[in-house]
Amino acid sequence: MAFVNALIGAILVILTALQLDDPHPAKWAAIYFAGAALAVLTLRRPMSLYLIRFLAVTTTGMMFFYFGAFFLVVPGLDSDWYLKGQGGDALGLLFAGFAMIPVLAAYSCRMESKQRIKSPRPSVADPAEVTR
Repeated sequence: MAFVNALIGAILVILTALQLDDPHPAKWAAIYFAGAALAVLTLRRPMSLYLIRFLAVTTTGMMFFYFGAFFLVVPGLDSDWYLKGQGGDALGLLFAGFAMIPVLAAYSCRMESKQRIKSPRPSVADPAEVTR
């Protein structure tokens, strides 16, 4: 999972660099860089539960933003935009939206593991608990 999130972060940094020749480079570069930062932050090991929750909510917001921006860009494109090589912004937004799913999964897994450490529940498969 760490390798996937590192790869997502690297690809989003490349998308950030590709946005620097657009007319509004700072806006789109910052948006892609924020997604890259969220992906790379999953590699950091010691995090508090509150920070993990904040990053998970932020990742969810970014994912919805990427998909929302994609659906705002697409109506302005031709019906076969994906075949003509148009819509680089649309493809970048679509990729970034789907790329946030494994990032969010990493934060979700970390939240669950932190909560289990706080309050461990007995396992159903534990023979000592089954005989009680």
